[in-house]
Amino acid sequence: MLSQTIRKTITNISTTGAEINATSHLGKLGTVITLSFTIQILDQEIPLSINSTIRSVKQLENDQRILCFGIEFTELESNQVFALHSLVYQEIVENPHRAA
Repeated sequence: MLSQTIRKTITNISTTGAEINATSHLGKLGTVITLSFTIQILDQEIPLSINSTIRSVKQLENDQRILCFGIEFTELESNQVFALHSLVYQEIVENPHRAA
């Protein structure tokens, strides 16, 4: 299996997946990838490495150089689920106007 690091930006995250913007292609629909990133819950940084599947790909309308990927998290471990739920809850509490 080929392992390649591609810099990307997570623009939206939930407990089941994420929207990711990248300037290079991550793969086609159905491609299994591993996302590695760090989240911050209160004052603690938590590194995550999550198996995921690409579910959608589109170009951003306002910038054709950027690809937007819809990613579904798969095979989540219980500690990953807990961390993602904590992150989402923290965001709702700290930024209730954005949660709508």
